[in-house]
Amino acid sequence: MTDTICTSLAWVLQQLIEVRRRQIGAASHEWTDTRAAQRNGHRRSS
Repeated sequence: MTDTICTSLAWVLQQLIEVRRRQIGAASHEWTDTRAAQRNGHRRSS
C-alpha cells in the first residue's frame, strides 16, 4: 500500500511541476526572453 501512495504522490507532484513549467514558459535549465521566472520561483529584476 505504501508503494501505491508513493507512486500516486510522485505522479501528482510531477503533474504540478508540468503545470508550473507551462506557466513559466520554458523547460528546466532553458532561458528565453519570454520566460516569466525560474523553476525555483526566482524572478529576474527589471
